[in-house]
Amino acid sequence: MVKNENALGRAYAFSNNLFHSAEALGSDLFSFSRVYDEEKRYDADLKRTLFHSSKDSDENVTWDNELNELHYGDIPEHLDFGNVPQDNIYIDSIINLDLWSKAGWKGNAYICIPEPQYPPVLAFVYTTDICKKIFDEWINDIGVNDVEDRIKIGIIKGIRKDKPFWYRVIVGSDRVPKSDNKECILFQSVNRLHTMEAESHKNVDMFLNELKRYPVFQLMCAVVKPESNMPDLVDGVAIMKRRSSIIVCEAHEIAKNDLFLMNAITLDDDPILPDEINEYPVKKILEEKRKMAKKRK
Repeated sequence: MVKNENALGRAYAFSNNLFHSAEALGSDLFSFSRVYDEEKRYDADLKRTLFHSSKDSDENVTWDNELNELHYGDIPEHLDFGNVPQDNIYIDSIINLDLWSKAGWKGNAYICIPEPQYPPVLAFVYTTDICKKIFDEWINDIGVNDVEDRIKIGIIKGIRKDKPFWYRVIVGSDRVPKSDNKECILFQSVNRLHTMEAESHKNVDMFLNELKRYPVFQLMCAVVKPESNMPDLVDGVAIMKRRSSIIVCEAHEIAKNDLFLMNAITLDDDPILPDEINEYPVKKILEEKRKMAKKRK
């Protein structure tokens, strides 16, 4: 960890729970040209491209981002999941499990550049360069501008009382298919989680505060160099994303029917609560998840 916290206020800030600034990592770690090509700077044309798209997602499925009710527990007796027709089975995922397992996601890095043409950067840090294939797939399927927020990112703080600065990152899709009056449908979505074992919120808050100044950010990937244990940005793969594709909240603020964020809560979490009296949805979900885990043993 960098001892001089003032380094965070200098020209570059490249940080996660393992490292704090580019100054500490060496001047050749990355450069402006590696973060953004000269032709892809944040300008009016790029902003118009990002916020106005006529491309449809899936013609045969109506997607939504909300559920009427989220239930954890045993399957209700009146529902027969054994005879669900093929047309009522949906899978929606932006996560290639095989690639993510081989890439070795280790955390996040944040880059903030004090020039108005450069919005902030969020980089997923991996242990192998297989991560480039993850981004190649995303770019092939979604494009270099994620105009529909297909890649959703959640940052949940306050997940453990004994580790107040730890936070969880979830990456995946928050879409759910509309039932269209069908009695029963099956839906599967895959997400990836990572717990950032931070010693403060300074790094992530630096990124989030910078993000308030821009409607977009750049999503990139980096690989940890074995010889230095420091990340190196991967060239040629970057996705411009809207600010709306990142959800930031405290664990106790997660809404009871928010399937995406509730998926980020794990069995060993002990959320920080403003008080112990109110029945926060995260408490109920944790109880149900733990009951289900015991039944599976």
